Amino acid sequence: MEKTIPKHLMFSSGLLVIVIHTLQIGIGVTSFSRFVFRYAKQDAWISVLLAGLVAHVVVFIIVQTLKRFQGKGLFEIHIDLFGKWVGNILNFVYILYLFGYGVTYITNYYSFVGEYLMQDIPIWFISTIMIILTIYAVKGGIRVVIGISLTTFLLTFWLFL
Repeated sequence: MEKTIPKHLMFSSGLLVIVIHTLQIGIGVTSFSRFVFRYAKQDAWISVLLAGLVAHVVVFIIVQTLKRFQGKGLFEIHIDLFGKWVGNILNFVYILYLFGYGVTYITNYYSFVGEYLMQDIPIWFISTIMIILTIYAVKGGIRVVIGISLTTFLLTFWLFL
């Protein structure tokens, strides 16, 4: 049984490249080199190469898993592979991971904005704005996420120059 994707949910591969770029660059690009150098010192290039290698292996495993379970989402794949109980526990752990990632993202964003732009803004204000933007993106669907990614990409494109 093959599912067809509705036209309003489709987008071009060029926009997918921009979404992937935005996910990888994000707020982490402002502090990534500082954290890597703090712990690895002059051997930081080794950790960057290892991280790239691990990322490629993980993407390969993800692609192979998605080929095997065509048309299913991550939660369904967990339940199919590990059973009802363990699969649901893994799904819960994944939700906790995403929540923790969101908190970390907001904290990093706040430290960046507070350090470089506006020192007097409280963290609850930045957090509230970020949560409202996230709710807007989730409610708006994939097109809104792609639009935000494209806008972010265009606004940060000058960094390459």
